[in-house]
Amino acid sequence: MTEKFSDQHRHAEGERVRAEVLGPSYARSGKKDDPFYRHFYEFTIDHCWGNVWLRPGLDRKTRSMLNLALLTAMGRWAELEIHTLGRSQ
Repeated sequence: MTEKFSDQHRHAEGERVRAEVLGPSYARSGKKDDPFYRHFYEFTIDHCWGNVWLRPGLDRKTRSMLNLALLTAMGRWAELEIHTLGRSQ
């Protein structure tokens, strides 16, 4: 059974997971004043990091490996670099 989070809790947890996966230097980026980017950033934090990365069933190592495989298959080189460097920064 999936635990339901409030919007604020999901967002806070999404930011926490993003910082853990991508590393502290990348976690501080992304909070720009551009309204379009801000909406995209909020959506990504809430849904990708706050829902997908917190969904039960897979450990973080497996989830990360699948993410790397999908980014490679799609040729998303910039995103692959971000996820590959991750916490090593």
